Amino acid sequence: MRGFSLKDAATLLPDFAKSRIARGTLVGVAEQFLQISIQFFSVAIFSKCFGLEGLGVWLLLFTIPSFLTFADLGFTTAGGNEMTISVAKGNLSQASNYYAALRCLTAVTSIIIFAASFIFFNILFPNIANFAEKFTNGHANFTIMILVCYGLLALYKSVLTVAFRANDNYAFGGLLGALLTGAEALAALSTAAAGGSPVLVASVYLASRVVGNYVMQAALKRRAIWVRTHPRLPTLSAFRELISPSLAALALPGAYAISLQGAVVVIGVIGGPSAVPAFTVVRTLTRTALQFAMILNLTSMTRFTVSFANNDERRMGYLIGLNIAICVPIVVIGAIVIHFIAQKFIDLWSHHVIVADDTLVTTMIIVMVANILWTPIANFLLAINRHSGYSFMFLVVSAASIVLGGALMHQYAATGMALGLLAGEMIMIAWVWREFLNSEIFEYLKYCKNPNNRPSAD
Repeated sequence: MRGFSLKDAATLLPDFAKSRIARGTLVGVAEQFLQISIQFFSVAIFSKCFGLEGLGVWLLLFTIPSFLTFADLGFTTAGGNEMTISVAKGNLSQASNYYAALRCLTAVTSIIIFAASFIFFNILFPNIANFAEKFTNGHANFTIMILVCYGLLALYKSVLTVAFRANDNYAFGGLLGALLTGAEALAALSTAAAGGSPVLVASVYLASRVVGNYVMQAALKRRAIWVRTHPRLPTLSAFRELISPSLAALALPGAYAISLQGAVVVIGVIGGPSAVPAFTVVRTLTRTALQFAMILNLTSMTRFTVSFANNDERRMGYLIGLNIAICVPIVVIGAIVIHFIAQKFIDLWSHHVIVADDTLVTTMIIVMVANILWTPIANFLLAINRHSGYSFMFLVVSAASIVLGGALMHQYAATGMALGLLAGEMIMIAWVWREFLNSEIFEYLKYCKNPNNRPSAD
């Protein structure tokens, strides 16, 4: 396929405005505003209640549940795609089997991770969290185990989320999940503002997640009959069919965990807890436009998987072109806006507690723009379980970028970590686009050039 231009991409927008993808995207925008509000008030309240160093310690402790959200070993991603394809083809019994397999695998994984965490923090290395002893009033390891349980419950929440997606209820499931996350944050922040200890705040997060998962599961059973009828034990064939795509997806959770949370850990080790808030706040701010752009991409992935199941090449081409037309401009415009408001916004956000270097802000803005140039394309490959060509490379690049960033920190402080991340993004742009150009779905962009070849709005 040759000659697809930005002009061609722009002509896709009128069709998009009439589609249910647009409605799902609007719901996603509301979710994102909620998430941004949570992040804004979390930094403001925790920095006021815990102080700058206390906030840094809390952010380091909270990397634990953040890491664990990526610990599904690729099964949720692969299983979600297979469930979506099965439902699209009307094979509800097979979708039910995949759902049962994901529940079983998540339970086994959670038990193993909890046991390993308990042994690691309480037997093998009981003093590893000494940096948090003062902050937690001598209960650092207990706080960590609470956060481990909180993170493991997020794994099961992911299974519920992909089941909503498979049942074509992505917008509803996402909105419900976001509202429950907001309720968690409200309860935890209220506890902190009332003078609650870090242990109590962590406990409130955990209790809220238990209730939230129960609510999500009840809502899912009301909407998806194949979930209500799932077998107690899945068939062996369901496990076997998930192995190959899961092995390829296995690298993705690790790669995201390293790039998103590994950077925070390395900064904390090299620069100390007080160096963490500045980097974390800048990264959160500069990723805002990226998160809004990815709403469309994540919403499109479900329709892309369904189109793939139905061999609908025209709709797949339409979705790829649509994402090019919308995602990239959103991030570029966002980058310009963030460049001018960053310092004033960070001062307002942190009550002048956090000071961010201009070079760090600029570098992280460039990282954000670089990320949007490959992530949406990679997600379309992931949506049809064709991610083996880049997943392991992403893992290697993520680890290498953190190592490079840590080395550069000795000379450039937190900006050195940002430079390491930027180097990783540049490598991934080249690698993913090579995979995309060599795949059959690249050819489907030809359907975007002629309006008569385009599918109706979906």
